Amino acid sequence: MTGFDANKELLLPFEQKNIPEHYLPYFIAKRTNFIASVQGSRNLWRYYLLLDEILFTELRDMSTTHDPDRLFPLALLCNAHAKIRVSGELAFAKCMEEARSILRDAIETAVYAHYMHDDPKLQRIWLSNDDSPQATIDFKEAFEKDKKNRSFEGLPILYARWGYLCEIGSHSTPQAIVSRFKIAESEKDIKYLLNYTGVEDRDWEPETFMLLQITSMIEEVIFSDYRARLQFDENLLRHRSLAKDLGDQVRREIIEKHNIPPPTTKSASR
Repeated sequence: MTGFDANKELLLPFEQKNIPEHYLPYFIAKRTNFIASVQGSRNLWRYYLLLDEILFTELRDMSTTHDPDRLFPLALLCNAHAKIRVSGELAFAKCMEEARSILRDAIETAVYAHYMHDDPKLQRIWLSNDDSPQATIDFKEAFEKDKKNRSFEGLPILYARWGYLCEIGSHSTPQAIVSRFKIAESEKDIKYLLNYTGVEDRDWEPETFMLLQITSMIEEVIFSDYRARLQFDENLLRHRSLAKDLGDQVRREIIEKHNIPPPTTKSASR
């Protein structure tokens, strides 16, 4: 039995029946990568699940409100959480470009919710975007102009991460796609191959940890905005403390495992 045939055992009978032969290698590779990632990086997986549970708990705690001006930001935060889950699943399946792209969307969605949190006027501008040409102009002025100093005000690190993910995830830049292409040369021709999924652990673990750290930053923004209510959930506070400790542990494990040197610092000019 070949390796590919053996991996077919990972498929349910329904999947074996309904997924065509040309699509099977991609489908099986994603599932194999996901299983290997969870088994090989258990604490990284635990960290992801703990962050997800924290976000889920926060959204559940805030699901009942008597203030209509809080409803729309909460809907955006639920949407951001959905994107975070998809991004996490793709990251553990080692589809890194797609994971970056979707997490970039999650950042923007959560930050817009933060931006509108205490400003009903901004919410009306958002909801009226398609009502008229002037409404579209107002939307672009409020939400697309000078993001760094408006919607991302006070969030410089998250803004930097958002920009980074734009360049290596959402936009088709050389930096975003070059790692996926492989070149196979023969005496007769050159063949370009595309890896739809898969990356070496040395690259995958640090980057996935970085994506989870971004998720943690999003959670911090949410908790800060709704602290008045969330601070009374003792179980949530305990989980937030556990997540911080586990994140520090995972960072140390990745540094040691891959022998990652400390960042270099530029000497001060005299």
